[in-house]
Amino acid sequence: MSGDTKAELRENIRQHVRNHHSDNIILASSGVFSTGVNIPALHNVIFASPTKSKVRVLQSIGRVLRRHNSKETAVVYDIADKIYTRKNCYVYSHFQERYKYYIEEDFDVKYFEVSL
Repeated sequence: MSGDTKAELRENIRQHVRNHHSDNIILASSGVFSTGVNIPALHNVIFASPTKSKVRVLQSIGRVLRRHNSKETAVVYDIADKIYTRKNCYVYSHFQERYKYYIEEDFDVKYFEVSL
């Protein structure tokens, strides 16, 4: 879902996921799924956008931390690259800021570096 997705369709998708909380995958931009989204059965979130706003990051994590009887754990996957090694690699530097938030909030963090 993106900003181009009609509001009625976005709401229908949210309702479907709320009511049928197994085997759903939603691919959405952070703008569409940042404010006012309540899906307690959400088990996983993937960050793949270079943002460093502490409020936005923690709010997004809060979405997956909501309690639900179908959930024992919640996982956030944060994907960033260092492909461009120029001086200002914003994707990776913003990831470093998010990583600091995870440590400050005492989240259980596992860091994996993959060579391509």
